[in-house]
Amino acid sequence: NDAGDAEEPAGVSSCASHKLESMMVDRIKAIDNIRTLLEHELEQDNGLMAESTDKIISLEQDVLAKSQCIAALNGHVANLRSKNGDYARELGRLSSAVNELVDANRQII
Repeated sequence: NDAGDAEEPAGVSSCASHKLESMMVDRIKAIDNIRTLLEHELEQDNGLMAESTDKIISLEQDVLAKSQCIAALNGHVANLRSKNGDYARELGRLSSAVNELVDANRQII
């Protein structure tokens, strides 16, 4: 042993070892707490994603149903336009026939 080297007492080394062990245990507990919090957040995120996915699917179904209704209404409107055209032509024929009858009546009178 050199005269300049001081040996640590056994208690000091043991105390430092316990302190280091305690710090490591605290660090492991903190990491475990962080892991638990992250798992909880992941569960919440998964729940929100599932909820959002359900809403998106529901909205897609609504859009599809409304698109089908719009297509049906467009067909109905086209049918009504066609009938309206038929009625307009028939009305034109009737109007011409009435005019001819009125003209024929005037000639007779």
